[in-house]
Amino acid sequence: MRSDYEILGLPENSDKAVVEKKYGALIKQYKYKTDEHGVTDEDAKYYQTITEAYNRITGRDPGNYDDNPTSVIPYPVRRFFGKLATLFDQYKLVIFILIFIVTVGIIVIVQSNTITEYDLNIKFIGSFDTLDEAAFSKKISEKSKISETASASFYTITTSSGYTTENMNQATQFQSQLISGYLDIIIMDSEGWLAYKNQKAFLKLDDILEEKEFAQFKDKLKLIEYKQPHDEKGMATGPESGIYAIDVTETTFFDDFKDQKLEWLYDEKAGQEKCMYIAIAGTTKNVENAKKFLAEFLNY
Repeated sequence: MRSDYEILGLPENSDKAVVEKKYGALIKQYKYKTDEHGVTDEDAKYYQTITEAYNRITGRDPGNYDDNPTSVIPYPVRRFFGKLATLFDQYKLVIFILIFIVTVGIIVIVQSNTITEYDLNIKFIGSFDTLDEAAFSKKISEKSKISETASASFYTITTSSGYTTENMNQATQFQSQLISGYLDIIIMDSEGWLAYKNQKAFLKLDDILEEKEFAQFKDKLKLIEYKQPHDEKGMATGPESGIYAIDVTETTFFDDFKDQKLEWLYDEKAGQEKCMYIAIAGTTKNVENAKKFLAEFLNY
């Protein structure tokens, strides 16, 4: 069996400087040959053999073994990105979750920074849309005696549209707006209500409806009652029972919007009914203004 020095073509116990020089010369010869004729299995085995011998003599870390010395990209660079790729493969789920959290955090910060731009923020969820959100928002401000700078945005999804990438982005935005306290009023169809009623998205209205500004029409309202669900162990899995939304399907508030009209996109053929519920966002930072707008809206 040949010694490491013999593999490199050197006398036993040659000086390390000589070993370095010899190994460098062998690598140059190897590179010249493979650059011209390509790397064969025999070449690769030869390179591995002389490199392992060199590492043992010099005491170098075998982990620094370069399996592709002819690459134009320096080995330290390739090794660094190789480790990153391995790390990503091992922790890709954790990395994905962190990216998602950071993304939502950025959206929350943006929403928080813009919260003072409007005195009322309204979100439409479900089978509603408009051709021009800015014009629609302006029309609300013009009509309302409560809001001078309203902002209306839409999370549009219908029975027939299903969940598209755009829908998922809108859903993420809606969640971030709730977390940041950006929203004041939520207007939704029955499917939107069913989707979010267990997530504490809405403010309980029982006590609010007892206040004097609601007394004049309280008995005429179609109230949406919610019953708190429980798991198999009897633990509550949603908000406490009460009234969280009001059916305003017959409202005339939007009837004179004309060019900025509200579009109803419910799909009767798919079994989707014409329906509109109104609620106060559970995380609103503007409760008093939201209550005043709710009372104003119910007058229609």
